[in-house]
Amino acid sequence: MFCLTLETFNELNKNNQNETLSHIVEEGFLRSFTLEDLTLVSEKILSPDLLEQHFGVIGLNKLLTHQENNDPTEIDFDTNLLPRLVEFLNIEQFPFLQLESACALSHLVRENPKNIKEIIDSGGVLNLLKLLDLPNEKAKIMV
Repeated sequence: MFCLTLETFNELNKNNQNETLSHIVEEGFLRSFTLEDLTLVSEKILSPDLLEQHFGVIGLNKLLTHQENNDPTEIDFDTNLLPRLVEFLNIEQFPFLQLESACALSHLVRENPKNIKEIIDSGGVLNLLKLLDLPNEKAKIMV
């Protein structure tokens, strides 16, 4: 699965130019995440702060990508995060968070097909389809 890169984030963020957001996202990209960080990642995703949410979703994607290359059964994923990731798909002012969430959802579906029902029940399918209207071609590949 193609997930966003720091370069793509900067392209999507060029109109917003939020320095704090850029710093948090860059920190997420540069950090190595391990299974020991899963609790931290979950807390960040559930945080009311958008910057922490960005950081958490980046961390989750890094963990899931790493696990796909190793043993995906090792992650004990909190399914309470699925509706939260679906919710992030609606935050139009932060397309990067939308797309990273879409990437995480795709990883989670591949890891456990039972997650599909939870995503559907949370309204995820319609939210994912809305992302196809984004102007960035790299972003559309993710959806």
